[in-house]
Amino acid sequence: MGFRWITTYQFRNLVDTKVPLDAADICFVGENGQGKTNFLETVYLLCFGASFRTQTERELIRHGQDSFSLSGGFMPGDTDDEPYHTEQKVQIKLTKGKKEIQVNDRRIHDRKEIISNMPCIVFAHDDF
Repeated sequence: MGFRWITTYQFRNLVDTKVPLDAADICFVGENGQGKTNFLETVYLLCFGASFRTQTERELIRHGQDSFSLSGGFMPGDTDDEPYHTEQKVQIKLTKGKKEIQVNDRRIHDRKEIISNMPCIVFAHDDF
């Protein structure tokens, strides 16, 4: 289980694009300040609906813009109850200070509803 793709729009310093993530191995390489940690932050946001780097969501919006959006597609793994074979989608938007989270085009009102979709753990340099 994992994201098959992530789309970014006006998020921090990242280029607006769709990033395919269905390769067996993925490596992010670049100079400092190029967006490697920002991209990892998109993964965390799509999993938990909040940033691991800031509580001020306005900081997530690219400088000079007034909104951002992220979306990601994933294939849930089989569960004991039933196998899932359909790609799922999670989307987060922040516009005019109001955050909206959707899973499969259904609005989520409590972040607890998305946590079970995609388990995620971050080990960051601030943890040490």
